[in-house]
Amino acid sequence: MRDAAAGLYASLQRIAAETSRRPPRITAGFDGCVDSIFRPVKTAAGAEPETYFRTIREFGEYLASRAGRSCAVDMREISVRKGGNMPNLSAALTALGAQVSAVGTLGWPQPDERFRDIAGSLYTLAPAGVCNALQFDDGKIMLSNMHAADDLTGERLRERLGERETARLFSECDAIALVNWAEMPQATDLWRGVLEVRRNSAGDGRRTPLLVDITDCAGRSSAELAALAAEIRAASSSCCAIWSLNSNEAEQLAAALGIPAAGETETAQALRTALDAAIVCIHRIGDCIVSGAEETACLPGFPVAVPRISVGAGDTFNGAFLWAACMDLSPFDAGRFANAATAQFVRSGDLPSLPDVMELLAL
Repeated sequence: MRDAAAGLYASLQRIAAETSRRPPRITAGFDGCVDSIFRPVKTAAGAEPETYFRTIREFGEYLASRAGRSCAVDMREISVRKGGNMPNLSAALTALGAQVSAVGTLGWPQPDERFRDIAGSLYTLAPAGVCNALQFDDGKIMLSNMHAADDLTGERLRERLGERETARLFSECDAIALVNWAEMPQATDLWRGVLEVRRNSAGDGRRTPLLVDITDCAGRSSAELAALAAEIRAASSSCCAIWSLNSNEAEQLAAALGIPAAGETETAQALRTALDAAIVCIHRIGDCIVSGAEETACLPGFPVAVPRISVGAGDTFNGAFLWAACMDLSPFDAGRFANAATAQFVRSGDLPSLPDVMELLAL
């Protein structure tokens, strides 16, 4: 691991000078919401010292024990902040030095002030959603309302932005990120509109990196997942697809595509083949599995004993991975870079810059 980190560090030293002269241009869409982050309180109201439910299992078992009797849980508000996969990913990319155009449900008719620093350019399509996030040491529970995006289609995208601006945003960029498919009912149609723009501009010979994050899709059917996969496969002539999944999403997608249950390394390989993807990455707490054209491997992360924040960690990982892909780093180096960026974020609570990530890699 130390040799790999040292090699990555040397590559990043060369890249740092290049990105300062010409940062990568990335367009990201389409969700956006205002997050209120809470820690559920375990001790009785007014008790000292106050303690929290540490794990999702512990909280779930407490709720289950109250079945049929109801209960009240005190919530300690940690922060109110910009949220949503796209804004969090955009902010992570911006912190790394990318030139980001963020397109989504950021408020209407003007973007909410909370989103002003996530990207160099903001394009709002609808009112922002609302999310209450319950944070634990081992993960989070997102209670969200994204219904403002229910009628957001490819046609609505072109109406709100205009044909010319839509074409510019998605054809003149160095990479595209499409995230939170699961919570947007018309997302397949919306993403199809973006992919058509890319195909129409494919005469330039470029295969633009396309990061895909479906998010937890337990509420979507296998047929819907298969249809989305077909849309992304059809864009392979103009886009270089990077599917980024957590363990739960990888399992759901594999089941929808008829891939037999197996270990996550084998699942990553099978998904990459079935999706005709350039890269499939399964990111987990503490490591990630990356499957590229030549090899599949588990890449250890950087341990964080006491995380300061977990909300947005997956989006930080995705932003860092896409940034690394834009820099032509290998899939494995992109995974190592994303692991390091995520560890810095979880450890400090602040989005890492390129020097911050390099500092961790140099340890």
